[in-house]
Amino acid sequence: MNEDFVTLVDGGPDGEQIPIQPLLVGARAVNTIIAIDASADTADNFANGTEFINSTKRAALFGSLYPFPTIPSTADIFVQQNLRWHPRFFGCNDLVETPMIIYIANGGPPADSAAPVTGTPMLQTTYKPEEVRSAC
Repeated sequence: MNEDFVTLVDGGPDGEQIPIQPLLVGARAVNTIIAIDASADTADNFANGTEFINSTKRAALFGSLYPFPTIPSTADIFVQQNLRWHPRFFGCNDLVETPMIIYIANGGPPADSAAPVTGTPMLQTTYKPEEVRSAC
């Protein structure tokens, strides 16, 4: 390829912001993946599992080439089962051998009612002083 301009993008445009698929290549022999979902899918700007579900759907396009543990199939189920508030382990009891995925979601504001360090909109360019202090 002889190009003067090459565009680099992450998985965000297609809804796959957690780049898990390259880690599922069998030759890499990865047995544990830590997936951090820093998305802002809900009205309060926290994750609801959508990007993780999109990673599953993408891996499924290739059949057994990219083994993926069983996870909830919709964001509604993710939220209903409270899977976004604490780290979750997927793949521990799957019948098919898959890597174990430790999923950590951008799940909620701090317990002490301080301004959240995460969960701000991507396009937010200004912050209140208390938001800046909570990030330090």
